[in-house]
Amino acid sequence: MSLTFFILIFSFSIGGTFLLGFVMNEQKEKLSDQALLVAKTVSQLPEVKTYITNDNFDLATRHINPVVDEIRDINGAQYIVVLDMERRKYSHPNSEEIGGISQSGDLNAAFSEHYYTSIAHGDEGDMVRAFVPVMGEHGKQIGVVVAGYNVLT
Repeated sequence: MSLTFFILIFSFSIGGTFLLGFVMNEQKEKLSDQALLVAKTVSQLPEVKTYITNDNFDLATRHINPVVDEIRDINGAQYIVVLDMERRKYSHPNSEEIGGISQSGDLNAAFSEHYYTSIAHGDEGDMVRAFVPVMGEHGKQIGVVVAGYNVLT
């Protein structure tokens, strides 16, 4: 009886592990889609397209950051960052980061007009991130939007 019980428990454990892995993959895919949709939406905002090329950085951030913060809150994103072509941050949930230069190495493709998502592994768990270029008049790239969501583990 104890051998049968052990085999049964072991089988359920293995099945549960596979099921949990499947659920986690589904969650990452769903969050990737959501992050990409949010980043694309922000990249199309008139405030972003108008002010990211404005010479007055303070004026630009006063117009961009509040709108982006509201979208972040509504959509439950951990962060949405708008960057110009010099990687300067026009929006960030931590106001001290605004004006700083992003040092992230995984942004390079986004600055070459590529849309993509990635999973970052950090101290606080996995983060699904979407990278979307901001295109200005005549199809010229003027910046990048990055949206990130925590993956529940």
